[in-house]
Amino acid sequence: MRITFLLVMFVFGIISWDATIAEEGRPSTDNSIKRNCLYIYGRVIEVDIKKSRIVIEHLDIQGGKPVRVKGIYRCTERTILEGIESLKDIEIGSNVEVYYRKTGNEQVIERLILDIKGNKEEEG
Repeated sequence: MRITFLLVMFVFGIISWDATIAEEGRPSTDNSIKRNCLYIYGRVIEVDIKKSRIVIEHLDIQGGKPVRVKGIYRCTERTILEGIESLKDIEIGSNVEVYYRKTGNEQVIERLILDIKGNKEEEG
């Protein structure tokens, strides 16, 4: 009985270890994105499909006051898109949530989420 218990625990330990390796092998996970990325919520004002870039207008705090700013953000093959299949599906004026990293002079999108609720509220 004791050997069976140890064998079961060993097998579950291997399965758990394999799941951890599989998780680390993914490009990004929800938790790692939220921990390691910067976040903005804003409105899409331009989409450049050829360069895989979008321009987003969002609020930023400068000098203690909210200010509207525009930022250029680039998608890569690793970018996770939610609510859309590709950049072609983003309409000007759409509200998006963006988790991104600064890489050199670029802001690279790790995860882009189309905010369907926010877009519907603006339309109506």
